[in-house]
Formats: sequence, structure tokens, C-alpha cells
Amino acid sequence: MTTGAGHFEDTYRATKLDGAINWGCFSIKKRRLIGGFQVGCYVVEDFDGDKSGYRHWTYFAMCNHGSKSGGADTRKNVIIQAKMSMDYCSQCASLFETHLK
Repeated sequence: MTTGAGHFEDTYRATKLDGAINWGCFSIKKRRLIGGFQVGCYVVEDFDGDKSGYRHWTYFAMCNHGSKSGGADTRKNVIIQAKMSMDYCSQCASLFETHLK
């Protein structure tokens, strides 16, 4: 999957081609713990969807179910949040339980 620098149109274009559901995604990965379902890391400033609740943050993670993590100040922290989508998305949690078996 794709990872690149945030705030660059080439990165956003590449992640959209790889399956990101909104503009502003600098990294999108298939999460192994939830059966390969995609989760992206987004730059709040460049996100083209609903930004409410993220005004004081730089980044957030969002799975392709559309569920969003809390905000993050660093790329490292948002990548950690992306890997834990089962904590903020009930559908990812269900996939996680299915793949534990």
C-alpha cells in the first residue's frame, strides 16, 4: 500500500488510487489484524470531509468503514491509531474477532 509525505497532492492522488475514501490521506494500509481491511491516516487541514471535532489536531485515522479515531499531533501517533481501528469502529472490531479464531 501507499505511504508518503503529508500535504502533497501526489501522495493524496496515490492513496486515493489505492482506495482511500477521502482526499488528505498520506498513508493507507491493509490491516492484517482485521483481515486486510484498509485504514488511512489523514491530514486534518487537507481532508475533504467532515472535520468537526478535529480543529485542534493535525492528523486522524479513518478506516474505510468511515469510522474516525481521535485526533493526533504526530504522524507516529496517528499511525498507531490506524493500527487500532478495532478500538473505534464496531465493524473493524467484528473483523478483528473473526480473524482471531
